[in-house]
Amino acid sequence: MARVRVEFIGFDENSAVLKAAPKQAERALKQGLWRAGQFIRRIIVDGIRSPPKTGRLYKRRSVTHQASAEGEWPAADTGNLMRGVQSKNVPNAIAVDIDSTSAYGPALEFKAPSEGGRPFMSRGYDEGEQGALEIIEDTVAAILPTDGKATRR
Repeated sequence: MARVRVEFIGFDENSAVLKAAPKQAERALKQGLWRAGQFIRRIIVDGIRSPPKTGRLYKRRSVTHQASAEGEWPAADTGNLMRGVQSKNVPNAIAVDIDSTSAYGPALEFKAPSEGGRPFMSRGYDEGEQGALEIIEDTVAAILPTDGKATRR
C-alpha cells in the first residue's frame, strides 16, 4: 500500500524537561499533537471535498464527474482519497503522523501539476501549519513551566 506521510516531530529543546515530566504531561502532549494532526487532516479532507473544481467533465457509467484543474485540490470522486487521509500518534514517540493510504495518493502528491499532480498532503500541512503549531504551543504552555515553542523540523 502506498503512503504519503507528513509528520510533526517536536520539542527537541524541551526534551530534557519532557523526560523529567510526569506521565500525565506526556499524555497531555500526545493528545495535543493528536488534535493538531486532526486539525490538518480536516483541512486536507475539506479541501478535497470542497468546490471549486473547474477541470474537465467526464462520465463514468451514469455518473458525471468534474475533475480538478491545475492548482486546485484533487476532486472527490469515490471518496477513497478522503477516507485514506488519517492522523495518528506514533507509538513510543511524541509525534503524530498524518498520512494517506490511497493507492493513487503518491501520484497526486508528487507528479507535476501539468501532468495531473494535485498536491494535497503538503498543501494541507502548509495551510494548517500555523493553526496546528498554536494548538501544540497551547498544550505545551499548559503543561510545562517554561515558555516552550513548538518548532518545525
